[in-house]
Amino acid sequence: MASTITIRLASRTYDGTLPILRGQMQVPGFNLDIAEMSDVAAMFAGMFKGQYDVGEMSLAELIYYASRTKADFIGIPVFPSRMFRHGFIFCRRSSGIDKPGDLSGKKVGFLRWVQTAAIWMRDMLID
Repeated sequence: MASTITIRLASRTYDGTLPILRGQMQVPGFNLDIAEMSDVAAMFAGMFKGQYDVGEMSLAELIYYASRTKADFIGIPVFPSRMFRHGFIFCRRSSGIDKPGDLSGKKVGFLRWVQTAAIWMRDMLID
């Protein structure tokens, strides 16, 4: 009988990952040692430090580090987070901003420069 291989998995908890995190989806021959994380930066750092075998990572972050040969891992095309990013720019009501053009010359903040959603939004605002 073949032995079971344990894979250390780090992931955020949301609808796209719940079946895996709750054991509803399993991979025959593999045992998952799961770390549910809410701190995305810590999850990415854990991947770089070798704390996890598999982990979710922003596509932009992966491209950034892999293109600079700073990543000792490979990316596989699995995208559990599937959101339409156009609806996620928020402004204070009192700001006077009603449409994207009103942002011209303003400062816009994002959590991380290489955050995939932020890259999509910056490009949409340029267009």
